[in-house]
Amino acid sequence: MGASSFVEEIKSDIPCKVSEEWNIMMENARDYDSDDSYDSAYPNSIAGVGPVKFFESIEIFKKKNEAEEYILNNTDKWGNGMAVRVSIDGKIPRKPSLEKRKKEIEKIEEIKLEMDKIYKTAVDNYKQEIKTKYQENKKLEKPKLILIKCENCRSQINLDYYKNQFHFSTQTIKCFVCKNQFMEAKNAKEYNKIKVKYEKLVDKIKDKPLYHYLCGGWSPC
Repeated sequence: MGASSFVEEIKSDIPCKVSEEWNIMMENARDYDSDDSYDSAYPNSIAGVGPVKFFESIEIFKKKNEAEEYILNNTDKWGNGMAVRVSIDGKIPRKPSLEKRKKEIEKIEEIKLEMDKIYKTAVDNYKQEIKTKYQENKKLEKPKLILIKCENCRSQINLDYYKNQFHFSTQTIKCFVCKNQFMEAKNAKEYNKIKVKYEKLVDKIKDKPLYHYLCGGWSPC
C-alpha cells in the first residue's frame, strides 16, 4: 500500500483553532456510504492523515517549504499528522511578543479544556436521556410517536431516526437538518456561558497572528 502527502497552511497561531480547522478539513474529506457510516481509514485523503500533533519545541520555520519537508520527513502513513509553526513574512517574531502570545494562548487552551469537558458531559447526558426514553417507549404495547425539537432550526425529528446511534459510544446526537448538536439543557447553559468567555479571548488576538501553522502528513492510498 502506498501513501499520499497532504499539507495545508492554517492562518492562525492558536492551536485549538488550528485543530478545529484541520478537523473540519478532515470531516469534509470523508466519503460517506449509503448507510451514513464511513471507513475509518479514509484512504488517499486529508482525513487519512488523522489528527495533528503540535510540536512547539521546534523553532519557527522561516520558509514554508522547509516546514513542509520537515513534516513529511517526520511522519508516516500509520501515525498522526504534525503541526509546526511557520513564519508569515520570512522573519521570526521578537521574543517578548512570543512570550506574551504564549501566555494568551495558555489561557485560551485552559478555558477550552474546561469547555470541552462540559460539552462532553452535556452531549453524553442528552444521548443517555433520549436513549432511555426510546427504550421505555418501545416497551409499551403501542409505542408513541416521539419527536425531538431542534431549538436552532425548529425542525421536529422522529426519535426512531437515532436508534442506530444509541449503539455507538462515539456517535453524538445532532439535528440531521442543520447539524446542531443536541445537549442536556442544564449543562448546555454552563457550556454556552464559558463558550462566550472563550470566544472573547480568541477574538481579541485571532486577527493578529504572529505566525501560522503548517499541518500535514501522509495518508494510506
